[in-house]
Amino acid sequence: MELECIVYGVPTPEIAWRFENTTLVPSDRVSFLPDVISNISNAILVLDPIAVENSGNFYCTGKSAVVAKPVVSDPCNVLVKETSRPAAVVAQDPAEWLVAVDLAERRAVAAERRAVAAEQRAAAAERRAAVAEQRAAVAEQRAASAEQRATVAEKRATLAEQRVMMAEQRQKSEQLAEDRTTK
Repeated sequence: MELECIVYGVPTPEIAWRFENTTLVPSDRVSFLPDVISNISNAILVLDPIAVENSGNFYCTGKSAVVAKPVVSDPCNVLVKETSRPAAVVAQDPAEWLVAVDLAERRAVAAERRAVAAEQRAAAAERRAAVAEQRAAVAEQRAASAEQRATVAEKRATLAEQRVMMAEQRQKSEQLAEDRTTK
């Protein structure tokens, strides 16, 4: 079973799901899919397989960084009925066979959405890795520039020392020359 929460906002809101008063988290029966159109994560709640215990009220909550109070949807009341007929009997009834096919198609669509979400996560991870590589390259360039500036500063300091020494030698030479002329 899939429930979709349609929400819009700037910045993109975060979606959370509740069943009655319990916050839902991913498990072997509960998963969340992004809305590939609006690119909102957790927009689709997937319960597979569904059970009678899933009967009750589901809520979706949208929360944004700019809005202080989260927005909660109206309850979506779900009623799951248990059938007493075995699966083989259900498959023999054409009307119920269509329901089974529809359920299989929905599961296939859910699997496809999960695959798309996995691909999107992989692409996002690749983008993050590329950005990390670019940042590392920039850091290396900055380090090389800092080393070059340090080398230039050392050369300037050496030149300044040499100028001071030359000025001192010039001053000594002038003093010697002055001392010779006064004698």
